[in-house]
Amino acid sequence: MLIGQKLAVTANQNAIKPAFRYLSKATNYKEAYSYINRYSYFLQNEIMHNKKVLVYMSNCPHIAYTFFALANTKNIAVPVDPNSPEPLIVDKIKELAIDAIIVSDDYVKRVQDMLKNNRMTSIRVIQCEARRWGEYDTTYRLPTSVTASDNDIVAIFETMGSAGKPKLVPWTHTMVQQATLVLKSIYRPSSIDTFFTYNASLMNPFYFMHGLIFPLMSGCQILITDITAPEDLAKELLEAKASRILMKGSTIEEWLTSFKNINLKMPLFRSFTPAPSPIAPRVEEFALSEFNSKILHTYGSVESCWAVSARQFEEPEPFDSVGQFLPGVKTRIIDENGDDIPGNKPQIGQLIISGPSVATAYFNDKENTKVNMRGAWYFTGDFVEKDKKNVVRFLDRKDNICKVVTTTIVPKHIEAKLRECPGVDQVAILMTKDQIGKNQLTAIIVKKIGQDISGTDITNFCKANFTDHERPKMIAFMAELPIDPHGQIDKYKLRFEFA
Repeated sequence: MLIGQKLAVTANQNAIKPAFRYLSKATNYKEAYSYINRYSYFLQNEIMHNKKVLVYMSNCPHIAYTFFALANTKNIAVPVDPNSPEPLIVDKIKELAIDAIIVSDDYVKRVQDMLKNNRMTSIRVIQCEARRWGEYDTTYRLPTSVTASDNDIVAIFETMGSAGKPKLVPWTHTMVQQATLVLKSIYRPSSIDTFFTYNASLMNPFYFMHGLIFPLMSGCQILITDITAPEDLAKELLEAKASRILMKGSTIEEWLTSFKNINLKMPLFRSFTPAPSPIAPRVEEFALSEFNSKILHTYGSVESCWAVSARQFEEPEPFDSVGQFLPGVKTRIIDENGDDIPGNKPQIGQLIISGPSVATAYFNDKENTKVNMRGAWYFTGDFVEKDKKNVVRFLDRKDNICKVVTTTIVPKHIEAKLRECPGVDQVAILMTKDQIGKNQLTAIIVKKIGQDISGTDITNFCKANFTDHERPKMIAFMAELPIDPHGQIDKYKLRFEFA
């Protein structure tokens, strides 16, 4: 079944129920689905089929409308965050040979100027919000001369590899439908759920799937608002009966605290989903005690439509557990030679996954496909540990794991301990080479403001707390550590600098 057909079923079952609440106005499923069909006819007449279309929008329902209309007409959506640097967007337009750009009203001039400045004015710009396509029928059918398949690509998203080079991941009808299906097993959405993504772009693949496509295909309501003032936002959330909140993990504690301080009646939040990384247990306890809300941790990647596993706060699993793998997801843990690690011994190695929601190739990228996708298996690059109780813990990215002599070192364990050293603010552990070419650990330290600590202080702390193999042999200080687009320490840049 194509995703447009699946949406038709959902729309028929929820015809008068609100699909979107945007600018304080509700649009029900019947209206939204009729709009998508009219929009599909327009796109078929204007750009035909098999085109790659850049979707350049601020958060609004038209992101979803455009995605489904392009999928209906056998075209490919290429969503981009409008806050991305212009040179990166221009590079993507050139690399993918974009045929047209669909833009929300607030970005029309910016896109036109970008195309003019880069001599790409031949690319068609379509202003979506200005039209209602009233001249077209509300029931769309793909022409009989065009054949659609479940394996057709419906979207291309960009991910960041460990080397900092973007990879392009195609999502198909099958992948999106399977991701939607398995996400139901963790959210268990009800007919009255309202999803709200706070302070993040719905063009981001995680929020696109969890905060837009999944709730829409599940018959839930989606709240979209640019209100940020806590008191005004609280009123908006209460009126919309928001129950599912998605946001960056780093902002949840501050967000919850601001709502507690205004002392207003709050809606019943069923869950908070942080992205992309987990939050501290104390924040989970705060959400549960003050708002009776669960924290839903999810594990995945763009290559898996962000639908691999999940863990809820009350589940009896460690903080660093990836949780329970979702239905249809197959997993293996392999050693450095690519062999499966027997289940009768501690399984520490790279996690590889397979399933209907997992990509089997990158877009026009045979080199990275050969490295990361072999047969039906996607090599995640994540180093994990599986214990006797079958609990899988995320340890680190494979590229960050260090091996000294025959000992495998997990840097984050050493980093966590080093942050306890007086005067240490931030730490990054890397594997470098000594003067004779042997592996050694290097600790890169950022001092706390106003603290004066030396390399000798760090060395003495390490001698008292680590084994010889775990102890960094080289200490370096930096004013600050580089941060990658996901908000994590960018160890690729550090490895390059300290090579």
